Amino acid sequence: MVLGTSTAWAADGRIQFSGAVLAPTCAASEARIDALLSHQGNEGVVSAQLACPGASARAPTEPTTYSLTVSSLDTKTAGNNRLLTYFVGYLDATHGADAQPTLVTQIFA
Repeated sequence: MVLGTSTAWAADGRIQFSGAVLAPTCAASEARIDALLSHQGNEGVVSAQLACPGASARAPTEPTTYSLTVSSLDTKTAGNNRLLTYFVGYLDATHGADAQPTLVTQIFA
């Protein structure tokens, strides 16, 4: 749930936004992430379409399905993304060659 008030200035004066965005979702469990990791191929990326537990009992407007992507990271796969490159470098520096950074992305439909 996101709550807040924000104010912005416009040419004719002030615009004020207030309210809440309420969209119940579910977290990707470690068991599902581990299951995807065990099916990871040579590309280092695996995806699945999943549903939240109890999805059939939810209101039609609530997000219940999502895609879950698990990606192995290294300096090559991080590419030009400065944040991912920093993360990989940080893990390499603190954990050495044993570090196996993984990026988990969950996108709701």
